[in-house]
Amino acid sequence: MKSIPINPKLPPDFFCTPNDERSPEEIEAWWGVPFIETEPDGPYFVRCLDGGAWDRPSLHACCESLDEAIKAAEGLLAGRS
Repeated sequence: MKSIPINPKLPPDFFCTPNDERSPEEIEAWWGVPFIETEPDGPYFVRCLDGGAWDRPSLHACCESLDEAIKAAEGLLAGRS
């Protein structure tokens, strides 16, 4: 299974750029790639740039543990295979 990025370095304005204004490189790198963002003591957010929102990645899960978040992200990948 492909590894899930955790707290990846994202392009500037990743959470406020309309999808149709993103560069081809950004779309290639991030479209359909679930990633996890963490807070110091949780929660763990599973997000994916997939068109669910017009200007930001979609929030797919808010989990209490990293293991739970990884499973949720892997589930997104499996659903796209």
